[in-house]
Amino acid sequence: MKYPYSKVYKLYTGLKKNNVETSMILEIMKGGEEIEAGSSPMDKSNWFSEAMKKMENLLDHQKRVQIRECCACNLGGKRLKLTTEIRDQYSTFEDRIRAANDTKYIFGHSVELMENGKIKVQFQPDNSSHTVCSCLPGEFNKLSLTYCYCCGGYVKNHLQAILGETLKCTVQSSATNSGGEKPCTFILERT
Repeated sequence: MKYPYSKVYKLYTGLKKNNVETSMILEIMKGGEEIEAGSSPMDKSNWFSEAMKKMENLLDHQKRVQIRECCACNLGGKRLKLTTEIRDQYSTFEDRIRAANDTKYIFGHSVELMENGKIKVQFQPDNSSHTVCSCLPGEFNKLSLTYCYCCGGYVKNHLQAILGETLKCTVQSSATNSGGEKPCTFILERT
């Protein structure tokens, strides 16, 4: 099967990598070959909305998270260089979190060490009047939080590289899930 739009193709490879049965992959990916980079944001969000619903019906939560985290993008280039610099320049967990917060290019609005020891990452501030999804710019239908674990994978990957620790990520809220009313917020904890 050919999927011309890279985000659709990444979903396909994530399903394959996580050993999802072929019949389930075909069901989830149905119509994905028609989505292209030039397709409208609404067509893209409609397709992803249906694909996420199918995943939620066919796969358990942990498997969905693993698959979507495989879809993370922007893991190399300048962002990887910055994560490596933070890891190499700072030795303590707290200093690395502060440096990650100061490096807005990687994580957006904020990286915060919470009192309970968890890490909160927000792409936009709480008081934003309207948040947008960088993955689906333009008008879109609301999508489930399952979709947003690709960004969860992005955040998790970069923070793990900075901290040298394994983390678990939970998507707390997102622009796509809230219709632009809430910021993209991720909670990470050490495992």
